[in-house]
Amino acid sequence: MREADLPRLCVDASALTDPAVVPKPWWGACTALPHPSGDLQAALASPGAAAVEGVVVRSMTRVGPAELAALPRLRTLATLSSGVDHLDLDALADRDIRLTTGLGGNAPAVAGWVDWALRRCAAVQGPSRFAGMRIAVVGVGAVGTQVAACLEAAGAEVLLVDPPRAAREPSFVGMSLAAALAAKPDALSLHVPLVRQGPWLTLGLIGGEAIDALRGAIVLQASRGGVLDEAAALRGRATGWLKALALDVYRGEPRPDPALIAAADLATPHIAGHTVEGKLRVAGRALVPFFRAFGDARGPSEDDVEAHCAAAGAALGWTQPAAEGDSALDHAAAALRRGEDFRSLRSAHRRLDPTLTIG
Repeated sequence: MREADLPRLCVDASALTDPAVVPKPWWGACTALPHPSGDLQAALASPGAAAVEGVVVRSMTRVGPAELAALPRLRTLATLSSGVDHLDLDALADRDIRLTTGLGGNAPAVAGWVDWALRRCAAVQGPSRFAGMRIAVVGVGAVGTQVAACLEAAGAEVLLVDPPRAAREPSFVGMSLAAALAAKPDALSLHVPLVRQGPWLTLGLIGGEAIDALRGAIVLQASRGGVLDEAAALRGRATGWLKALALDVYRGEPRPDPALIAAADLATPHIAGHTVEGKLRVAGRALVPFFRAFGDARGPSEDDVEAHCAAAGAALGWTQPAAEGDSALDHAAAALRRGEDFRSLRSAHRRLDPTLTIG
């Protein structure tokens, strides 16, 4: 095929250069116009932007009407993330642009982060480490379901909170946030998308009233910045009202409030879902349908994605014991507290998936 006939894609530069994000062979026959993470505009100013048919972004990159206006031929957009709050979904729908995501691909990684953070904050270890604890999991989609299962396996009593899911699925057994707060949980773990409008708002979901109800509890935030009222959480931790605060996402990313980082017991640079396998799994889920939209099928198929991730992780040399995943998280938390660059720490972070054995 002539180069002029290849589909022209505008791709996050890290996806082109980091095999722990996307294996290089997946790109195959295409012409890729790179853009820096978080800055799609840098590529849109080039002469080739008008011919771009597909865009691949990560969660740091905003895509709205201004970006879409510079891409008149765009028909498919892939985000290498589970969340989509960085995208203007209405603007995409208005243009009938197909969206593919990595939804749920990082669930084991986030569950591993929750386990690490809760063990550190509660100072517990062992197979039944959370026995006797009551933990509210807010948001029970792919990630929240995995988190809940891991917590229950470690002995916790888990309260499931997901009103939108309960409205969709009569068989889902959960409770309201108010009921969960009234049950006085020992910890609360957030796993909802950021929703700014509509009947199921999550912007500011955990605000001052919720923090007041969580006296003596541990709050874990690994969903999206804005779900937690950071000022209320900062006051809760600074006054000792909250037992502990563990954060992975922030409203001000990639420049979170330094006072919030200092007040938190644990703060990591948006890496809860960043294991080698998690990145590969997210990329596979987002890019397999993306490439098929251009008449091409590559990357792992849906039925062999786990085996592919394990093999790719081994090929990359990430064969450390699972305990070293804790060390990687400890290192990132300490470095962020020292004031090291958020984006640099995020891009350099490497750990294995806690549910896979590689090597």
